Amino acid sequence: MRFWLFLAAFMAFSLPARADVTVYELFTARDCPSCPRADELFGQITRANPQIIALSCHVTYFDRPGRADSLSAPFCDGRQTGYKQGKVLDRIYTPAAVVNGMYAVKGNDKDSVMAGLSSSGVIDTVKSIHLSAQGGYLNITMPAVSVEEPADVWLFAYNNSNAVTFITKLMRWNGKSVAMAFPVENVPAAGYAVVAQTSAQTQILAAGKTN
Repeated sequence: MRFWLFLAAFMAFSLPARADVTVYELFTARDCPSCPRADELFGQITRANPQIIALSCHVTYFDRPGRADSLSAPFCDGRQTGYKQGKVLDRIYTPAAVVNGMYAVKGNDKDSVMAGLSSSGVIDTVKSIHLSAQGGYLNITMPAVSVEEPADVWLFAYNNSNAVTFITKLMRWNGKSVAMAFPVENVPAAGYAVVAQTSAQTQILAAGKTN
């Protein structure tokens, strides 16, 4: 009985396998009253769909003296503000989920999140970036992508719960295939992700992760 209950729960959060890449970002906070359900849903979907690049970014605006979220970081505030400025989000709120840099849904609404993830790639295809960590370096192979304007390439480090612990911009990218290596020995993490994203429209063009 437990096996079938587990299987049913797994299937309920699984998405059809496909070659495209899907980036699922959740903006959350420890003291946000609506976020525990979003965090739980994020974890369930992430475990059931390891091919998804899942990034949980903890914002700082719920922090209070003596009650700061240990995972909150100003770069998460900045990334969410970028989605507001790019008109992906109509306002700053939590829990907010963004799929492929283009589609925003309430992060604690299972049906909306699953619909957004299932439809990702139908209109906008996100190409795969190949990553491998070796000898203190992250090896990055960018695919060839047709771009109308140079894109920003971002590096994310995340912990075992896929919470983002570090973000930095690596380069401006013209869409041509290129291989490079970035030192990460001073950026310890459970995993790394690289995302190429248009700076004006926020659309994610290519993405990849190490695990």
